[in-house]
Amino acid sequence: MTIRKGNAALIISFILAAVIVIGIIVLLSGPSNIIMGKVKSLPNFFGLDREDALLTAQQIGIIVKIDSINDNNLPYSIIVKQNPLPGKSLTKGDIIYLTLNNKELNKFAIPDFRNMQLNDVEKEIGKLGLVLGEIKKAENKSLEPNSVISQMPAPGTIIEKGDKIDLTIASKPKIDSRIKIPNVKGKYYTAARKILIDRGFKVLVRYKINIEYDFDLVLDQYPSAGTNAKKGTTVTIYVNHEE
Repeated sequence: MTIRKGNAALIISFILAAVIVIGIIVLLSGPSNIIMGKVKSLPNFFGLDREDALLTAQQIGIIVKIDSINDNNLPYSIIVKQNPLPGKSLTKGDIIYLTLNNKELNKFAIPDFRNMQLNDVEKEIGKLGLVLGEIKKAENKSLEPNSVISQMPAPGTIIEKGDKIDLTIASKPKIDSRIKIPNVKGKYYTAARKILIDRGFKVLVRYKINIEYDFDLVLDQYPSAGTNAKKGTTVTIYVNHEE
């Protein structure tokens, strides 16, 4: 069968035109995974970082919504979940949902625990994933016992889960059971002894001689008057005695 030259040229022209049209369609459709606006097979986003995931989605014409979790058992800063799963067929403009394992979620500003009771603070620290560190006690008259006076780090400091929190809590001020030793100088022995015993002190008598004062008069005392001492402390009185 003989094909004329004119007919052969026409056939070749049609073939070239078809190739060009197909090429234009492919170029307009984007990557080979996309045919006429359809995503033939959704790529696998697992393991991509945020930027690569967004770039891949942009190339195939789909919309991405990314949320974050914090999971110590998985690598950080990569996509760990996607929906729909890889291989699904989508249309350009469809939405896929990705989950990024974000270490930054571990960081937050520490709350103000001051004036809170220690038991309540311990519960809050546990909920936040923090560790209770050193607890110091300090006497405080204005706060209830076991109320938090101060904390370290200070409120508002940016910390991470697992960080230690040191607390200073209030304790009852110690009651000073000491009382002032009364002044018995110039009193006669019997009266001086009664005053000291009535206040809870023991009495030790020593004698001095001073002819300028009456006998049995207390010339001196130790500890001196006004000294704070516990009940039961021995007070020595120096009584004027005749030779």
